[in-house]
Amino acid sequence: MMRSPSSRCWPHEVTLTLNTWGTDADGGRRVISTQTVQQVDCMVQPDRPEKLVSIDPETGLRRITEAVKASIIFPENPCTNVDDTITWVDSDGGSDAETHIYQVKSRRDPAGLRSIWEVICEERI
Repeated sequence: MMRSPSSRCWPHEVTLTLNTWGTDADGGRRVISTQTVQQVDCMVQPDRPEKLVSIDPETGLRRITEAVKASIIFPENPCTNVDDTITWVDSDGGSDAETHIYQVKSRRDPAGLRSIWEVICEERI
C-alpha cells in the first residue's frame, strides 16, 4: 500500500466552484446549481502565458489575448468537471496578492493509484 504524500507537498489552497449543468429550453447548457468548496490543499503549477490571436471574419480585426495553462495537483479527488472554476490567490509571501481564476479543462489520476489527482486548467487574461 502506498503512503499519502506529506502535507508539506501541498503549499497552496484554492477555492473550487463545482457546477451542475443542465439543458435549457433551447437545448443550450446552463448551470442548475453551484457548490463552493474553500481551502482545498493543493500544489499549483502555472505555465508561461501564451499569446492568442483571433481574427473576426467579418471585419478582419485582430484580438490579442493571453492564456495561462496550469496544472493543479490535489491529494484527493477534487470532483471537478470541465468548465468548473478554481480560484487561487497567489500571495507569494508578500503583500501583493494576485487572484487567478482557472477554468477546468480535464482531470486525471496520473499514477492510476488514486493517491494524487491532476487538474489541467486555463486562465484567460
